Amino acid sequence: MTKPARILLVDDLDDVRDATTSVLEAAGYVVAAAATDEQALSLLAGDPAPDLLVTDIVLGRRANGFVLAQQAVRIRPGLKVLYTTGYTGKLEDLYAAVPGSRMLRKPYRAHELLREIDLLLDEPAPVIGAPDHDAQPQAKPKPAILVVEDDVRSCAIAVDLFEQLGLKTFSAENAEDALTLLARHPEITTLFSDIRLPGMSGSELAVAAWKLKPGLNIVLTSAYTDVAHVSGARFIPKPWSKTDFTLVAGSVTRH
Repeated sequence: MTKPARILLVDDLDDVRDATTSVLEAAGYVVAAAATDEQALSLLAGDPAPDLLVTDIVLGRRANGFVLAQQAVRIRPGLKVLYTTGYTGKLEDLYAAVPGSRMLRKPYRAHELLREIDLLLDEPAPVIGAPDHDAQPQAKPKPAILVVEDDVRSCAIAVDLFEQLGLKTFSAENAEDALTLLARHPEITTLFSDIRLPGMSGSELAVAAWKLKPGLNIVLTSAYTDVAHVSGARFIPKPWSKTDFTLVAGSVTRH
């Protein structure tokens, strides 16, 4: 059995870096993450060496991914490079890209990231394979909902009510597990999350989830009034009513 590829991920935005790490680890890769070019070069000099560098182009005010990649391949000749960026300028006109590297524009979906990595490494992801464009089209999976709730009783109630309404339902106790499920299950079209979660909050999860899956329908819930609301997400206060769940279920089937 071949060892999973090692990926060095560099992004100065914490939420993007955390969400991308979750996607890559869910796919079976070994990931080392860095927020700066200095951290990345330090990790690069360690052992074992990474097989692929995935770097954002804009890394703060004084650094960029093009320069980092050139330094990286001098340290590790043969290192594959994938650039990612949401920047609309033309930095690629000012700096040379590593020969054979690829570019992925943000925002991107998990399967797009994994496909670019497949192409660079010449092998499918250990867990999530690249889309097979030559395969016969399959029936579109039924839309599903992901419930994120650290209270066991509340989670069980929400899952039971959504399943009674005919929805395929997944559940997670924290934001990190939720991001892993989102990466593994493209049929999840709606995220239903409590705001007060251990570690990453539901509000922070919403932002990370949209980075991972743009267009995701997000519903946040809480029994507290002093919570941060997220623009674009629907809010349902606790205690819940069955009408609330019926309305959410309707939005799941529309996505």
